Amino acid sequence: MQTEQQSNGCWVPCESYAALVAALPKNACELLTTSDANSWGYITFDSDAIIPIGYADIGLLPLGVKRGNRIFIGIDELLVGYCSSQAVLFRYKMPTVFHEFVRFDQDGLIARDEIGFVGVSYDGDERWNFCIDVIASYEIDRSTILGKTEEGESFKFTIPSAKGVTH
Repeated sequence: MQTEQQSNGCWVPCESYAALVAALPKNACELLTTSDANSWGYITFDSDAIIPIGYADIGLLPLGVKRGNRIFIGIDELLVGYCSSQAVLFRYKMPTVFHEFVRFDQDGLIARDEIGFVGVSYDGDERWNFCIDVIASYEIDRSTILGKTEEGESFKFTIPSAKGVTH
């Protein structure tokens, strides 16, 4: 089995939209914006790919991961997938504010938002979601997510297999 190369993008903030436009090379992607954009910058992957972003600054920076020939960006309420040509593959609206990419596997990715987790296929289809409350801590193994909420409530969630998920 061959493993796909994975790398994290580097966030480069810009002081304004005009500064962002001035900093972008001609090969940059189309601007990705969230609702109420008030902060600007871009994610770069070794000059290989550049994703310009306008977002509502609520304290979390945009995150980008390149996995094989695909790029995934998480910011505010959005999770966006791109192909190697930097064309948008999908835009997925998270249940709440995106926090982090948790895992990539053969079936898709798992992302954490403020109050839970979502499983999303590499085509952008939601496979499952588990929302509970504001997450304080968690651990994940092949098939289970265990954790605690900010209120001290323990949770355990069995991750559905792709075969058991219907669209």
